[in-house]
Amino acid sequence: MTLAASVRDFCLRHGKKHIWIALSGGLDSRVLLDLCHTIRSDVPCLFRVIHVHHGLSPQADQWVEQCAAVCLEYDVEFNLAHAHLKNKLGDSLEESARKARYDLFASFLAADDLLLTAHHQDDQAETLLLQLLRGSGPKGLSAMPALKPFATGFHGRPLLNFSRQQLVSYAEERQLSWVEDESNDDCALTRNFIRHDVMPVFKRRWPTVESTLARSAQHCAEAQSLLDEVANERLATVQGVASRTLSVSKLLSYSESWQRLLLRSWIIQSGFSLPPSTKLISIQKTILRSAQDKMPCVRWRGAEMRRYRDDIHLISEVLCVPEVGQGLRLEMSDVTIRNRMPGESVEVLARGRVSLKNLFQEWQVPTWERGNLPLLFCGNKLIQVPGYFKDPAYFL
Repeated sequence: MTLAASVRDFCLRHGKKHIWIALSGGLDSRVLLDLCHTIRSDVPCLFRVIHVHHGLSPQADQWVEQCAAVCLEYDVEFNLAHAHLKNKLGDSLEESARKARYDLFASFLAADDLLLTAHHQDDQAETLLLQLLRGSGPKGLSAMPALKPFATGFHGRPLLNFSRQQLVSYAEERQLSWVEDESNDDCALTRNFIRHDVMPVFKRRWPTVESTLARSAQHCAEAQSLLDEVANERLATVQGVASRTLSVSKLLSYSESWQRLLLRSWIIQSGFSLPPSTKLISIQKTILRSAQDKMPCVRWRGAEMRRYRDDIHLISEVLCVPEVGQGLRLEMSDVTIRNRMPGESVEVLARGRVSLKNLFQEWQVPTWERGNLPLLFCGNKLIQVPGYFKDPAYFL
């Protein structure tokens, strides 16, 4: 199948209304844009372009002008977004730029929109090698899927079955022009080192190494899909007492390998990044094996896992407490919000005054949440514990 036919079929299968093309201006995305221009009369979708200005290259402004000019020539809507990079601890500049780029892509997508990027077979092979060097399991070795949910829509990679050389040949045949990013030659970056120093050696011995590695990634993806299917079924058997928790005792009924698989599946479903394998082993040793009166905690980037009684909780590093109920009465004054202090108590209907400590135990509020809850007072009287208690006399 030709490049154009493959992209056309992909867009017809997965495009709904709007298809966004991520255009860097480099060869790969330039080819993707030309292909979409070629087939757009066959696809009942509106094509739009997004270009992200990272501000990292002295040529960045020139790239914007070139991308805008091409879009004008093709009569396709051009959208420019500026990335403001925020390096988190442990992130490389390359990773920060990637995260910023995809955050901006997500901000443009409406429900069911399709974002297209120009990743190809060589990218897939490089990604597989990177994951191997990181010690990844089947999930990491699955590399990049052709289609996955993204933001409110989907992220598609219609060129994954084609090599970069095929894209080069297409660009030369069509006499396309493109920009060259000088950072692509910086072999201090691991991916560039693999691309320029490692892959050429492999190709001299195995000329079709890219397609072979891409095929291995597909095998891993199929294996991971089956594991996910079984793990999702078994997750229902290890639910904890509290909402969105897992039961320690139920997890311990499984082997250690199954425990790690179930924990990984739960973490992903909860929207958190996966911890390193060493952290998973630490979770098994410190959280699953600790006594019920202990409250161990394992932290990794953006998340922490804690135990309270038999339940395992997975929470963000910054605790967000949902507000419930209706508004305060207008005539109220002297309303304040503060955190818990020792000896706090609440007037409970039909029970009289009850210590907040005892109520927290009854409500099964994990210990680490108690000091962070914003308590609402009218004068010196506690009238609301968000998510757990409110005095109806003070609310509409």
